[in-house]
Amino acid sequence: MTAPVVKGYCPGALRPMMSGDGLVVRVRPFNGRLRRAQADGIATLAAAHGNGLIDLSSRGNLQIRGVREDSLAALITGLGAMSLVDADAEIESRRNVLVTPFWQTGEETEGFAAALTEALAQPDAPRVPGKFGFAVDTGRAPVLQTASADIRLERDAGGGLILVADGFDKGKPVASGTVVAEAMALARWFVEMRGDHSRMAALLAGGVALPGGFIVPRQRQDYLPRPGYTPLGAMVGLAFGQLEVKTLASLAKQGGCG
Repeated sequence: MTAPVVKGYCPGALRPMMSGDGLVVRVRPFNGRLRRAQADGIATLAAAHGNGLIDLSSRGNLQIRGVREDSLAALITGLGAMSLVDADAEIESRRNVLVTPFWQTGEETEGFAAALTEALAQPDAPRVPGKFGFAVDTGRAPVLQTASADIRLERDAGGGLILVADGFDKGKPVASGTVVAEAMALARWFVEMRGDHSRMAALLAGGVALPGGFIVPRQRQDYLPRPGYTPLGAMVGLAFGQLEVKTLASLAKQGGCG
C-alpha cells in the first residue's frame, strides 16, 4: 500500500491539489453562502469537468473532484463568471472564513464577513499559515465552536461582541466598527509570535500569553446540528460529506445553500 502524501496546504480553485482521482478544486463561497444560481452552476461545471462527485469540507467549502488537467482552465473561467474566484492564489489561501449559517441579509454578521474578506485581500494583510482560519460566529449564541478556526468573533452572554483566540476561554470586548481591525491585529500578533506553530491553540498551549484585554468569559455552545427544518430553511445531512452533482443541482432548485 502506498503511504499517503502530505501536501502541507489546503487546495483552492487557483491552487488545486492532485489526488488519486484527479485534481481537487476547492470552491470557497463568499460570506459562507451560495446563491441558487451559483450552486446549480457548480453542479454543472463539476459534471462537465470533474468526475461528478463533490465533497463538503469541514469549513463549509465545496471540493470538485476528479478534475482533468486539460479542463482546469475552463472550470476556473466558469467559477470566475459566478464570482467564486479570488484575485489570486495568495489571497485565496488567506480567505479561510467560516460564517454562521444562520445569518440573514442586513445583519451585522454579513457585514463582518464581507469586511473581514476585504481585509484579508489587502496587500498588507498578515501572512498567516495556509490552514489558519477565522470564524464569524456572531449570532445570539455560538454554533461554530466545534469547527476549526483560530480567530473567532462571538458574542458574550450579554450580547456584546468579543474577539476570541482559539484555545482560550475568554474573549476581548470589541466594538462593531473596530472588530475586523482587532481581528487583523490579533492575526499579526500570531504571525510575530508563532515560531513553528501553525495554529493559535497550539501556540497558546505552548505557554505564549495573549496580549491584554482578553477578560470576558465566552458562552459555551449547546447547539448540536441535526438534519431537519430551521427557521431559515432545511438542514441536510450528507453521508461522509460527499454528494453527486445531481444532488447539488436538486438542492439548488429548492433555494440558496449555506
